Amino acid sequence: EGTDCDEIEAPEKQCSESDKIDVISLEYIGGSCDQSRNTQDEKCEDFSGGPSEKDIAKIYCSDIKGNELFDDEVSVGEVITIRGTSGGPLPEELACNVEDDEGKLKQTVEINTSGSQGLFLQDIFGSLKMKSCDEKSCLFPLTYTYTLRNIGSTPMEITEVERTRSDSTKDLLALLPDVTLEEDAFVSVNEEDLFDICEEEGGEVTTLSVEADPPEGLPCFDEFSYVIPPSADPGCRVRVDITCEDEEGTDCTKIESPPLQCNDGEEIESISFTFVGGSCEESKNTQDDDECLDFNGGPLFEESRFVCVNANLIKIFDDTVRVGMQFTIPSTTGVSLTDNIMCDVLNVEDGIKRQFLKIDTSGQKALYLRDVYGSVQLESCDDKSCIVTVDYTYMLENVGSNDMEITELLRERGSITGTTSEDLINLVQDTTLAVGETTEAKESEVVDICIDLEVITNVRVEADPPSGAPCFDIEEYVIQPDPKECRVFVDITCVDEDNTNCDDIPPPPSFQCDDNLDAVTFTYLGGKCSQSFNSQKNNCEDFNGGPLISSSVQCRDIDGTILSQSVVTLDEAITVKSSSGPLPKILSCVISDSGDGTVLQSLQIDTTELSLIDTYGSLRLESCDEKSCIVPITYTY
Repeated sequence: EGTDCDEIEAPEKQCSESDKIDVISLEYIGGSCDQSRNTQDEKCEDFSGGPSEKDIAKIYCSDIKGNELFDDEVSVGEVITIRGTSGGPLPEELACNVEDDEGKLKQTVEINTSGSQGLFLQDIFGSLKMKSCDEKSCLFPLTYTYTLRNIGSTPMEITEVERTRSDSTKDLLALLPDVTLEEDAFVSVNEEDLFDICEEEGGEVTTLSVEADPPEGLPCFDEFSYVIPPSADPGCRVRVDITCEDEEGTDCTKIESPPLQCNDGEEIESISFTFVGGSCEESKNTQDDDECLDFNGGPLFEESRFVCVNANLIKIFDDTVRVGMQFTIPSTTGVSLTDNIMCDVLNVEDGIKRQFLKIDTSGQKALYLRDVYGSVQLESCDDKSCIVTVDYTYMLENVGSNDMEITELLRERGSITGTTSEDLINLVQDTTLAVGETTEAKESEVVDICIDLEVITNVRVEADPPSGAPCFDIEEYVIQPDPKECRVFVDITCVDEDNTNCDDIPPPPSFQCDDNLDAVTFTYLGGKCSQSFNSQKNNCEDFNGGPLISSSVQCRDIDGTILSQSVVTLDEAITVKSSSGPLPKILSCVISDSGDGTVLQSLQIDTTELSLIDTYGSLRLESCDEKSCIVPITYTY
């Protein structure tokens, strides 16, 4: 591009932050997966000791479906270029196999080129080192021009031209088009070089030494050095990885949530609760005979004293607990829970009772983890527990090309209890890292695995090189509890039209109906006259076998005026009322077959001598004016 070599700037080393990559160049350096230095979730595996650092190797690269992208022999130090197919971008995952010259597999490497994971120049993936990605490259093709001029007063013959660079010397005399120079004459020669600015961050010096002989007298010589200054890139790269295990060494992403049901008919030996400080109204459990009573406003303080006994009135727990604190019952060995436990929750300062709890622990009644009984929540029963202690390990590695000092390790964690943030720099074992060195920090955390809510841990590490800008890396670890147990809580409420609880609805003050009624309601029962039950004369007669499942019911006054007519089936209601005043003293009702009109039953009912739930053949009296045995109610499930 015509830029002076001493003005070349080092590229930004991050390949892409989100966009796909079209082409990359990799230098084959040989060596095992142990020398990998990158910030990806790398997949590298060695076979039979891994590739040699000296011999020729065969490299085959493809996408994960096996579509070939590169296949050739390479030597250590050689750079290969890999492009996407048909002019498109590279696949999201690039898979490379490294074989020796006999065709034996020595290494497999996968590199994420999607842009979704960090990819940087100088990253090392086993035996491959990243040298370029799209327009960003460590490699600069340079052209050196060496000009030799005779500035003396006599002709001369060039006898020696030596170029020294990076501890190597090359004789360029044979490249000169003419070695004899007259006075003020000159000759030039070009040399191509591939400069790796990422490897030569300390700069590069090229020195040319020239010697010439005149026709007579002593020879003369000159020497000149061209300096490419050090790169401004400090070479700072840090990587953080997170691992997490429980006390048994299980990876935290593989911890299984326990079955929530404590009992399967067996006796329960111990249970643990968390004191949540709630009233009895906050109870949520599936025991239908649990007892919870609040006194003096309930346990509304940060700490309370729990005194618990078993069914034999033997004390099994007596201690002060704070809100959020977990405690286990029984607190001592040698005593059992028996069929139930009873606890008094007392105010610590004055000893006044604030709550009473009784919980069935026989194993015969429903008892589930996460059940809430007033001010306590069940966390564990015997070996089943929702609360697990896990150990996080934060691995820090210097994957750059300079020493560094770890200056910050900021951890942020979000869970059901909220988000916490803390700088863990004091937990880092060694904050000074040379190139390739690692260190770590560890911390423990209590995780609830019975709630379907992610526990997300984000870590940001920052480091300073001896000079230049600092560098950082970010990593995330997610624990996703997966409680598989099906739990459902059902509750039923029932109210009438006045919003009175159904169990508080009073019966009518008297079953005896008043005189001069405006309306009466019957329920059709389909019974015969023999089933009548009332205090009136038996004015009921059956015809053709009596009423059926469904019938047509017509009621008239003594003059034949129809007051009600409807087709009903069993248990349906019939309301009779007059449009011109009170009901007549005598109602005449005929029950007929709703199909062919055949009369099945006839009734005469005196409306001045009615009582609720009296039965008249196939009709039962349910209400008379405001007095009613039938109340509309609403169930809410």
